[in-house]
This record gives sequence, structure tokens and C-alpha cells, in this order.
Amino acid sequence: MSEYIRKKNVSITMFDNLPTEIILDVFDYLSSNEIIYSFFYLNQRLQNLLIKQQYYINYLQLPISNFNFWQKILSIIGSQIELLIIAHDYLTLSLDYFPNLKSIIITSPYSMIDKQFQLILQNKYFQKLHTLKIKNEIVSERSYNETELDNEQILFKKVFDNENNLQVFEYLPSLTSLRLRKLESLNINFLIRSLKLNLSEFKDIFSLIKYTPNLIYLNIQSEPPYIIRRHAVNNQSQSLCLEKKTISIEED
Repeated sequence: MSEYIRKKNVSITMFDNLPTEIILDVFDYLSSNEIIYSFFYLNQRLQNLLIKQQYYINYLQLPISNFNFWQKILSIIGSQIELLIIAHDYLTLSLDYFPNLKSIIITSPYSMIDKQFQLILQNKYFQKLHTLKIKNEIVSERSYNETELDNEQILFKKVFDNENNLQVFEYLPSLTSLRLRKLESLNINFLIRSLKLNLSEFKDIFSLIKYTPNLIYLNIQSEPPYIIRRHAVNNQSQSLCLEKKTISIEED
């Protein structure tokens, strides 16, 4: 009898009955992919809530499974996604699903398959990007042949060009042999305001910044040039001012 009374007094609250404020608090602990996949088709109330609260669906990590589901849902919300994270070495879905994309971040721990990376650069929406950040290598082998460009060379020719809308460019794989690889023969990009690069030779920065006349923020990861290394052995970092630009030099 007591067991029956105890069960009878248990209060069960359905997730859908929770106040909107609490549901949004729950969403704060989940990734955008988890929210969309778990709740978008659960019921009309949650679908309307997500469409209204665009903060939870305006960024996405490119999925690697359940493609039929994602193709269906992106036909509805793809135009609301502004930031795309690519964590794999290939494109699982076309960028055509994201007509209003403003930012791409590539975090794949592996070099991207050449043709897959070129699909990004050749897509019509690439020209509309405001931000491009590449955290890891995109090439498995660098080319020194003028007639056969690797992904890195193709990328820099696309970025340092006056036909795109890029304002922020971050490239953290180590850049080497700019002159030998024709990475210093580029075009001016008047829109780039922020540039973050990893250079094997510090002096190479002077070959690149001439193509970004309106640059405001400059962050360089590099071995210090000899004159700085000699006078700053005990310092962890040094700063150089170049007009209105600041170069951060970090020692390993």
C-alpha cells in the first residue's frame, strides 16, 4: 500500500511542458548539432522555438552521418547557418546548403583530400565569406612546381585577391619557402582586417602584408628573427609595432 502511495505522489513533467526559459537553459549545454538533431522534428513548438531563437542554429559542425536527415533539415534552416566547422578531411555535404555562410573554420587533424578542399574554394559561396580559419594542415605534400599548385598555393591566391569579401584570415599550418613556392606573388586584398599566420621564417611576413593595406590586427607565430632572439633570450614574447599593426613573436 505504501509503495502504491509513493508511486502515486511522484510528479512527472514532460520536457515539452517545461517553460521556454528552462528549455533554452538546457540548450546552452548542448552543441548546435545536438540541438537540431534531437529537437527540431520533435514537435511543432520546439521547431518554432528553434527557428525563432536563431542563435542555436546559426552555426553547425559538418555532420558525418545521417545524411538524409541533414539534407532534409538543411533545406529548411540552411540559409540561417552563418558559421560552418569542418572537422574532417572531406566534405560530407555541399556548401550549396549554406547560401548565407559567413565563416568557415577547418579543424580537421588530417590533410584534406585535394579535390575536397578545392570544392570549398571553387564554391560560389566562398567569395561571400567574411572569415576563414584553418587550424591544421591542408596539404600532405607541398609543390615546388610552377605548373602544379598544391592546396596551400591555390588557397593563398584565392584569399589574397580583390574578388572576395574576406576580412579575417587565420592559417596556422607552418608556411615555408614562400618565394620558391610562388606564395609571394599575390594580389591586393583591401578588405582583410585581421591576419594570423604561422611562418617558418619571420621575414616572410613582409612579403605578405604588402597585399593587405587596410590590415588592423596582425598575429604572427614564428621563430624570432636573429636580432630579436639575441637581445631577448629571457623573454617569452616581444612586440613590434609596424604602423598601426602589432606583431606578436612567441618563442617555443
